[in-house]
Amino acid sequence: MLLSKTEASYLSESIKPATESAHPLRADGRPLLSFRPINIITNVSAQANGSARCQLSTSSSRILTDVMVGWAKVECTVDCPPATLNTLASDPSPMYTIYLNSIFSPLGSSKQLKISSTQTWALYIDVIVLSASAGNLMDVMCLAVRAALSDLKIPKTKELGYQIQKPARPTIDGMEVDISADKSEGMDDVGIKSFLKSRKPLVAGTHGPGGGKAINFELQDTDGNLGDRLINKDDIPVVITVNVVCLQYSYG
Repeated sequence: MLLSKTEASYLSESIKPATESAHPLRADGRPLLSFRPINIITNVSAQANGSARCQLSTSSSRILTDVMVGWAKVECTVDCPPATLNTLASDPSPMYTIYLNSIFSPLGSSKQLKISSTQTWALYIDVIVLSASAGNLMDVMCLAVRAALSDLKIPKTKELGYQIQKPARPTIDGMEVDISADKSEGMDDVGIKSFLKSRKPLVAGTHGPGGGKAINFELQDTDGNLGDRLINKDDIPVVITVNVVCLQYSYG
């Protein structure tokens, strides 16, 4: 945003101290170079797998994260209720939705989200802007998303069914030759049959009896209290907005 000389002079004069020995103060009483306090609270919603609320002065955002079975992805949505739009020139929800998806979508490739060979967890991040009067909305949202993902618990699962991989049949002059003695071998070891043959516990994403891959699962904890935290939560990005002051209108 460009400022006229009159506007720039008014802003610079308003923060000058009354006397030369005094330090300049902002309108809210803070010294010129002091930061606004950041308040972050996690686990603010019992219905979500992870949640957080971040407040910077009078700007605050509430973040809810849910995990659902689907493709490996992270999907972010931003909602600005009508009450928060009074201090904004336009609705920034579409723009911030695009920004957040571009920032956090790489988290969908985490191996920790894989359930089986055909299923994985999908992370849905819902951002609700409660207030935007103090500015720095993008910073507040990203801090809240990071806190909510750190609070996230991925439900534990147990594999149920397995699909046995058939070996490649030999060919002679391009024609397949069936040399198996048992025609039923191949796709029968699914569900309870596979557990009767092997009682060895398996973890999600591993091969089942006979080298098969899991095709189904069940939740070990229905309330989500026994879930696992994200292993790579320290790699979750944080966005910092840098405002560059135009030297043309800077005053000493």
